[in-house]
Formats: sequence, C-alpha cells, structure tokens
Amino acid sequence: MWLKGIATIFALTIPSTAGAILIDLGSFVAQTGTNSVATFDDVANGTTSPFSSSGVLFSTSIGGASVTNSLVGLPHSFWFGSAGSAPDFFGPILGFSASLPSPVEGVGFLYSGFGSGLDNVTYTLYSGPGQSGLVVGSGSAVFDLNTIINGSGSPNFFGVTSSTPFQSVVIGAATGGTYVIDDFRFASTATASATSEPSTAALVVLAMAGFLARSSLFRLYRNSLLL
Repeated sequence: MWLKGIATIFALTIPSTAGAILIDLGSFVAQTGTNSVATFDDVANGTTSPFSSSGVLFSTSIGGASVTNSLVGLPHSFWFGSAGSAPDFFGPILGFSASLPSPVEGVGFLYSGFGSGLDNVTYTLYSGPGQSGLVVGSGSAVFDLNTIINGSGSPNFFGVTSSTPFQSVVIGAATGGTYVIDDFRFASTATASATSEPSTAALVVLAMAGFLARSSLFRLYRNSLLL
C-alpha cells in the first residue's frame, strides 16, 4: 500500500514536456502572465536579419526580410490594423528563428499573410540559444496566409508554451506564401512558473495527504489486531 502511495506522488510531480499551441493572444497572456515584447521599433528601418530587438536575435534562412514600416507601400496599419506596435514590423518571411536572452516557457507573435491559402508550419524549441542543446518540443500549426487586414479587423496570432524551458525557437518555412510579424513576445521562466506551479504543488499536497491517511488507517488496523 505504501509503495502505491509513493508511486502516486511521483506520478503527479513528473513534469510534462508537451507544448501547447495557442492561436489567441488573450489566452496566451492569460496562461503565461507578464510578457516581454520585441516590437522591432528599436531597430533601424531597413535592417536585414540577423538583428536583435529587445534582446532577441532574429534570423532568416532566406534573404530579403527586413525591419520596415511599410511593405509594397502599405503601412503597419494595413497589415495589423490597430493591433501590434506601430510603426515597424518584420518581413516578408517564409520562416525565421529567434534566440532568447534567457530561458523562457512561452513565445508568440502576431502575423499577417502575404500569400495564398492555409499552410502547415512547423516549430522546434531548443534548450540553448542559437538552436543549441536539446530539442525540448516540436510540432506544427496551420497558418492562415490568406489574411490581409487592410486596416480593419485583427491579425492572426501564433503562440506555443512548454513546461520545459527553452531558449531558441525555429519557425519552419511556409510553402504557400510569405507573411509579416510584429510583437514577438516571450514569457520568462519565473513568470510562467509562478503561473503553473501552485496547481502542481496542490496536487503533491493532496497526494501526500492521501498517502499519510492510508498509512494511519493501516496502523490503526494493525493495532486492532494486536489487542
């Protein structure tokens, strides 16, 4: 019985490395807490990758993407409506990588399509900067590259969280067209942990309480047999 109780405790405290994809900005912020945001407004207009914004190093495998305040003569408001941080954004891109200044448990960004159709785009999370260390998570998500805001509505959002901290992410190349991004946000390990750890701790306490209760009942039963 006591072995079963210990097994229950360990099962509840083993962390899961599975990531969660979030396509709603509000849900992402609610889950990750306070975010740091790379707005690209701290980068000189016309700068091509690689470059850093808010301590995040961005790079693309295909040239031509840059920080800009307009694309084909159309300003930030055309692509992002009232969302994002005007005036600058990054693109057009097929995919990109971002290396964070410290380990995080969530990243996300706004994007607006400059292509055609829906596209299955991959992501890979690495434990170290610059795609170094271990792969701690990977998967894919459907990007809507049809979306062009044209000054109204809301851009798309992609976010991913992981219970295992990571320090760099690669967003795989889209095949259906390019897109532009703004407000690349990341949640620090401390912030994300503060959001998620209480529930885990509560489970551990409940498991321990159950184990101790079963142990007490066992002792009472054993003592009654000795009377």
